[in-house]
Amino acid sequence: MPVKIRNRISPPPCIEITVPHSNKTPAMPRSFVALDIDAAQKAVIQQHLHRLQHHYPPARWIPASNLHITLAFLAQQPLEQLEQLYQTLSDELYRWPTFTLTIHKLAGFPNANSHIMALLLTHSHSLNTLHDRVHKCCQHLQINTDSKPFHAHITAARIKRRQSLTCIPMSLTLTISSLSIQQSLQQANAVEYQALHSICFSQA
Repeated sequence: MPVKIRNRISPPPCIEITVPHSNKTPAMPRSFVALDIDAAQKAVIQQHLHRLQHHYPPARWIPASNLHITLAFLAQQPLEQLEQLYQTLSDELYRWPTFTLTIHKLAGFPNANSHIMALLLTHSHSLNTLHDRVHKCCQHLQINTDSKPFHAHITAARIKRRQSLTCIPMSLTLTISSLSIQQSLQQANAVEYQALHSICFSQA
């Protein structure tokens, strides 16, 4: 019998941040642009995922701190280039409104026979338009981005071997109030994501 989940969560007011560069930050980090999910919403997502884990084979579930919605993969870029991208995005997205997205299922990604489990999002005009704006800014700065079709999702877990994965319907609404340019930091046994620059959307 399908498991249906309904919830709606809203974030606190967004605070614009820029994480200063430290000596431990790689000069050429693997970077990407992503929509942020605040801590309160991440906690709710993690609670739902914890309740659903028994439907799936053993997997490496993504820590709540790493949950995000990728808009563009930037590969390795100089920090100066990422700073320019931040300035360009800040101008392009000035007064971009806060909007909502709906998670409608947990399923294999990009298809049922996969080694990735993801939270899939319903179609959103705001999201698709934002995705296009971000990629145009990257093209303006001659930053190459992933050319694959955009399928909005939140990576939830990875399994070792590709296999058919159960699809579980959900209904979980997220309020999206910021995006960030992030970098991947390789730790001993895991990857952590750190925001270099953050752009808050308009609350009005």
